[in-house]
Amino acid sequence: LWVRNNRFQTDQDHSTDTYRAFYTDSKPFEFTGNLITLSPHNLAPGTSGYSMIVTFGGASPTRRSLIANNMLVHPEGGPVSARAMLIGVESDHLDIVHNSIASQIQFIGTFSDITFANNILLEPAEGVLVDLVGAVAPNGFRSDHNIYAAGPTGTWPNLFRRNGTTYTLDTWSSTFGWDDNSQQQLPFVVGLNDLHLMPGNTFTCPPFAGISTDIDGDLRDPLQPRQGADEPMPGLGIADGLSSTMQVGVHPNPSTGIVTIHWQFAHAQPDQVVVEDLAGRRVVNLPIQRTDRSVLSSDLAAGRYVAVLMEGGQRLAATAFMVLPH
Repeated sequence: LWVRNNRFQTDQDHSTDTYRAFYTDSKPFEFTGNLITLSPHNLAPGTSGYSMIVTFGGASPTRRSLIANNMLVHPEGGPVSARAMLIGVESDHLDIVHNSIASQIQFIGTFSDITFANNILLEPAEGVLVDLVGAVAPNGFRSDHNIYAAGPTGTWPNLFRRNGTTYTLDTWSSTFGWDDNSQQQLPFVVGLNDLHLMPGNTFTCPPFAGISTDIDGDLRDPLQPRQGADEPMPGLGIADGLSSTMQVGVHPNPSTGIVTIHWQFAHAQPDQVVVEDLAGRRVVNLPIQRTDRSVLSSDLAAGRYVAVLMEGGQRLAATAFMVLPH
């Protein structure tokens, strides 16, 4: 079974415990290059809101299953209240690599042969990102070179849980030997509704055999690719997928006060600059003060933001910046 290069949105029922978008019974499968947008929800009090986007049943050491280059994102306008999990594991022999997930991930079952590597997990709420429920054979769960961030500033410490006990990245690594080379940092992305990487990220990971392109079909760096589903195009000061005729930057970055948003363009003229938070909510509208820059003096709360140049209501280019506590 191959599920490749699809774009879909979960329905309202994904807030229930029994929701399954895809369920593979007992055969190997590949789930690659898919963009999954979660539906917004208003859950009733006491509703757990756990759901599995992919639940898989079977594979073998000689015919492994693969989940790679997928993005699980929030809808336009902000986070959803339901906690959607990308994976529900009921079997073994699975590689989960180079995915960008704006949510938690849960593994349920008995594990003897699972690789979880080179992923980005970004959750705006303070909570666990990786939840293991079940038994793990020696060397049965291999997790490393991932990027984790939870909470508004990405610094929520208790990122992991195993059978009810929570762990920080350090204690997770020291206790189980998992994620020794993983990092906790807030990645620069376009937003929770678009996890393409922005300029300014410094993390890289070892290549994973067979994953030579990203979700967009762009070639990955053969020696030091980026974590997550997106391999940004080299040399551009803009987000991958946006116009390459315009470059935009923010100075100073990070900042504790006034910042200058500046740009260069070839064939476009922005008529508005907007600042969004990582949930995609517009927090500031700036007029165009000069043909190549605009000054932001608004007292933004500490956190990560995205400066977006607009023309006629269309996004031309964007870049991320950070505001430090002040």
